[in-house]
Amino acid sequence: SMAYYSGCKIKYAGGPPPALLLHASGILCHRKAILFAGPSEIGKTTVASLCGERFGEVINDEMVLVTRPGSNGTGISVQGVPIIGGTPWMRNVTAPLSHILLLKQSSETRVNHLDKSGVYLRLIRQVVNPAYIGQKNGRDVYSLMADFSSELVANIPVDELEFTLDKEALCRTLEKLEESKVRLGENDHKKYISCR
Repeated sequence: SMAYYSGCKIKYAGGPPPALLLHASGILCHRKAILFAGPSEIGKTTVASLCGERFGEVINDEMVLVTRPGSNGTGISVQGVPIIGGTPWMRNVTAPLSHILLLKQSSETRVNHLDKSGVYLRLIRQVVNPAYIGQKNGRDVYSLMADFSSELVANIPVDELEFTLDKEALCRTLEKLEESKVRLGENDHKKYISCR
């Protein structure tokens, strides 16, 4: 991550990088990326493995690169990175970002809508520190992480995915989530889907 951010610092003449790294696994669903974000050992690799077989290609199970939105709030995409996680999956693909699901292990599988402040606080912890070689001002780094998290929360649906290791329940829940987005529109953030 430091090599990437240091290269961006040189390439963009000290300006902010156009994309930041996020601790998340990702899969392609209908040519769009769904990310599963959370701290180490939460189940990113497990969820990507279970869903990848039904929904398509696993982009990466550990970390992805997420572009910042354009001035109109569009253009957020996900790209695979050459970082090895718990599996050998590292796809060199780029896809528009459809949804971010913050993982939570549970006794049932469902998607919960969260308020924006709760989403923001959980999401900012998954942004990989954008420090670069020679970094002197930590405030700039944290400001960039905060801005990036705010941009994602403002422009992309971010919900909580409570999950078990029941592959069928997980896949049914994600199918319902995708169906509701088609029915209600991509920008509808007020969803609550439960699959028991």
